[in-house]
Amino acid sequence: MNSPAGSPGFGEVQPPGVTVADTDLVLLSCLADGATLHEVARRLHISHRTASRRLSEICASLGVSRPIQAVAWAARRGLI
Repeated sequence: MNSPAGSPGFGEVQPPGVTVADTDLVLLSCLADGATLHEVARRLHISHRTASRRLSEICASLGVSRPIQAVAWAARRGLI
């Protein structure tokens, strides 16, 4: 059964008061479109290491362990 839009899915905890920066949404949007992290880094004019670190920070702030979960979180909320 799917969870209602904007609510956490099974086994997912929605962090209270989490906001995601516009550049982070661009990063997640690129990943949602199928871009690799190397491609995302090039598009954002940042190093692969910076993109990787930022993605890790996004996942940590959202309380998820995988980038796909961060992408899904943003997509469910209509952010990407």
